[in-house]
Amino acid sequence: MNETIVFAIILSLLAGLSTVIGSFLSFFIKNNNYKFLSFILAFSAGVMILLSLTELIVESNMFLKYDFNNIVAIIMTFLFFLIGIILIYILNKIIPENNFTDKEGKLIRIGIFTCIALAIHNFPEGILTFTSTIKDYSLGILITISIALHNIPEGIAISMPIYYGTKKRKKAFFYSFIAGLFEPLGAILTFLILMPFLNSTIFGIVFAIVAGIMTYISMFEIFPNAFKYNKKMSLLGFVIGLIFMYLSINFLK
Repeated sequence: MNETIVFAIILSLLAGLSTVIGSFLSFFIKNNNYKFLSFILAFSAGVMILLSLTELIVESNMFLKYDFNNIVAIIMTFLFFLIGIILIYILNKIIPENNFTDKEGKLIRIGIFTCIALAIHNFPEGILTFTSTIKDYSLGILITISIALHNIPEGIAISMPIYYGTKKRKKAFFYSFIAGLFEPLGAILTFLILMPFLNSTIFGIVFAIVAGIMTYISMFEIFPNAFKYNKKMSLLGFVIGLIFMYLSINFLK
């Protein structure tokens, strides 16, 4: 294994585990501060929606255009976006509701769904970090910084509801840590297995599906619950989340 490959895997690890930074907030916030929880949940929803609808959808369409004409690429992006929504909707129905009926249980459910969505999201990001670093060190570093900044609020989105639902900091940390590990896992599996099979179409499909999953979770799980706890703080958190992600995306371009 040469130095470039090792460096690429290390970068993907650093990018992925930045989710843990967000989870450290649970060590300093009282677990009965539901105004703050409302703000954080809505902030996370804003971050995920903007990331999905402005970055992931655009990247999906861009990758698909390499192999298809513009109209076909747009249609495929939209269809796989819907498939992502349908997949998480089905998963939502499969998980028994009676295990998550109280306030704490619903928060745990949000955390688990968010962990699943972001783990799926982190896997292709790990592939992207690895392959870009192999091609260009400086490009790999820039992508790592960008992903790391995005992953911090994503770590918050996982850890805070789980901490408020279980009152256990270690469990909140654990779930955000697991989601973060999918980034270096994507890099390692790319090196060991996936490299010959990756192409623009696969990337386009994956990004569209992930965008659908994250949009559904944000709109139908995270934000509605944030709104229940405190309407004003949820609206404020949502707007600030949108602004934060917009500025972080454009600052790094």
